Amino acid sequence: MSIDPGSYTYGDDILEGRIILITGSSDGIGKALALHAAQLGAQVILHGRSVPKLEKIYDAIAAIEVAPRPSIAVMDLESANAESYSTLADSIADEFGRLDGLVHNAGMLGDRFSIEQYDAVTWQKVLHVNVTAAFALTQVFMPLLQRSDGGLPGRRSRCIEAPGGNSDAVYLPAGPRQQGRHGPELRRSVRPAAA
Repeated sequence: MSIDPGSYTYGDDILEGRIILITGSSDGIGKALALHAAQLGAQVILHGRSVPKLEKIYDAIAAIEVAPRPSIAVMDLESANAESYSTLADSIADEFGRLDGLVHNAGMLGDRFSIEQYDAVTWQKVLHVNVTAAFALTQVFMPLLQRSDGGLPGRRSRCIEAPGGNSDAVYLPAGPRQQGRHGPELRRSVRPAAA
């Protein structure tokens, strides 16, 4: 089957019932993608490091009539470690049981210097956020992504990497019985949730 990208259209509910984690969803491309995915019916898990920015996007999605209530995941990818990634994956598994999409939008530009001038510590941070975090998140989410039918029989979820955006934080869902302003009440993970 061949698809002509110039004439392809999709329905307003193409992502209905889909659970999608978007890293770096507090700004730019990630924010726009989160809003659009929610308009198309996706249950969006917003990831970033700025609680106030994530809360604004949460409120914007909550105002969309057809959008499911989003969740917020606050985790600093610059300082995240294996335990941080696993805790997030476990929380999403407990809350949703699967993940239909993972968008690696979070990124760190770093300094724009020649290699002779580039600080090695900054280089390590950039690689950690842009490469290591994407690898580690993909690794811990593979079991949840494999639980998705991808929308079609015999299909699996896809992991998409999109450059750009900022990321750094995660509020973790605590359970379906505890409902608060941000969807499921969130338990403490990498750092305490702001009141």
